[in-house]
Amino acid sequence: MILPFTQNPPKIHHFIPIFYTQQWAGSDRRVCQFSRPRENCDRVVPKRVAPAGTGYVERLYELHGLIGEDAQAFESLFMKPVDDLAAKVLYAMKSGQHMTFKTREMEAWTRFLMSLWHRHPDELKSFKQHFERSWADVTPEMELDYRRRRRSSWPSTLREFMNSVPPAMIERVGMTIVADLINDRKIRERIMAMRWGSLSFPLFSNALMTSDRPLMMTSDLVSSDSFLMIPIGPKQVFYAANTDEMVNRIRRRNHHELIARLNERVVSQASRFVYAMNDVQLPYVQSQMARTPLPLLADRIADAGRERMNLTRARDQR
Repeated sequence: MILPFTQNPPKIHHFIPIFYTQQWAGSDRRVCQFSRPRENCDRVVPKRVAPAGTGYVERLYELHGLIGEDAQAFESLFMKPVDDLAAKVLYAMKSGQHMTFKTREMEAWTRFLMSLWHRHPDELKSFKQHFERSWADVTPEMELDYRRRRRSSWPSTLREFMNSVPPAMIERVGMTIVADLINDRKIRERIMAMRWGSLSFPLFSNALMTSDRPLMMTSDLVSSDSFLMIPIGPKQVFYAANTDEMVNRIRRRNHHELIARLNERVVSQASRFVYAMNDVQLPYVQSQMARTPLPLLADRIADAGRERMNLTRARDQR
């Protein structure tokens, strides 16, 4: 389904929601944001900022080629409802309520987790570039199928048809695909079927940090030892695991070791920002930030596609 129109378009789009980063706010209602002042700069700079003043890009989800209300449909009709519902789930976890949620709440939190992969500016930029390049890639099989379905008023070839589509519609279709990825039923059901819980750390323990890439997860979600984790505050982490044994391993692990592992992961895979309550960890963030960046999803999909094509060609040549 193509994204519909909306009203009251916002101009600032947060790829890291305010309700999430504000969990690290201090008494001044600000968080400590670590970032590099400019691209290709090695120096990391700490800065105290309001949660609303970080993790955003102007017109990030804007549908280019459209104007006014139409251009903001992805943010207003998709991302905002995702964040609003996820915020309620987070506040319930922070308040100590039991981790038994209704299906609607579980779906909301799962969509939020999945959105953290796809809404990042680097991911969106990469996806749009791949999508625009592949839009007019027409295979003989696709052309043949088009001819079977073609009506007399349509262009004579599929390539002509694809080239005739306005850029605004291509952009709209692409962002609809992003929404479909966030809503992927199989992944959502897989995460919802896991054992959920949260773990709170003692006040004397080190504080958790977070970043613009805050998810820690195994390479797949189907194995018996698969899990995912995300800090939900300086002293609390959400986890989901496939087995009771894995849950027990998480909960029995030494707090200091677990906090150190979580901080290492969220800082080393950060792309633009790391967040903490204060700047005490500046030397650590300086040495670890973006050390092991995550591969972009669009690149992984493209690589997998090329691998399948190479395997097909090798099979056909036998």
